[in-house]
Amino acid sequence: MLRRRKRIAVTVASLVAGLVLVAGFIWVVTHPYSSIDLSNAGQPSSPSTSQPSSGSSTKDSTESPATTTPTQPNPPAPDPSTIKNLTITQWGVVLGYDRTLPGMSYLIKRTGAGTQYVSLMYDGLIGDKCTGDQGEFASIIKDPTNADSTALINTVKLGSDTYGLALPDNACTGDVALFTQFQNSMKTNFPYMTVATP
Repeated sequence: MLRRRKRIAVTVASLVAGLVLVAGFIWVVTHPYSSIDLSNAGQPSSPSTSQPSSGSSTKDSTESPATTTPTQPNPPAPDPSTIKNLTITQWGVVLGYDRTLPGMSYLIKRTGAGTQYVSLMYDGLIGDKCTGDQGEFASIIKDPTNADSTALINTVKLGSDTYGLALPDNACTGDVALFTQFQNSMKTNFPYMTVATP
């Protein structure tokens, strides 16, 4: 009698364990692991407000990374009445910037590897902290190489040429506030650089 009860208990326990395993299998099949967020395990649940960063990619991680230069989402197009233009005649392009800023100048230079770039400057930004400071607040690199691309924050393709925007730090400037205004203007207007009309 005691053995029979033990056999019944073992049989019932086996059936319960089998049902739990089957139920678990069905749950896993209908709820894939990829949909389970364990990042907040043990914490109260709350609606997620995080968004992918601007540089994040949804591509499979096994793919090789793109060799293109980094880009940022374009800000809204500026109101034409709020900008003035600087024509870089040697390149045949027009760059807009904030109308309230004083007029800037530029020089065409070359990197050690021979890549052309425009150094954008304003005399009022020249400081006394760095030797030979020319008041440079931004550079635009024409057809940047992969090595150049590490310094770029945005790129624009015009015709067959690519232009990349690089912003130096403010360690040399004599006017940090104005330096920041010039750089913010470049960030806003650079994506809308255009080809100069003949």
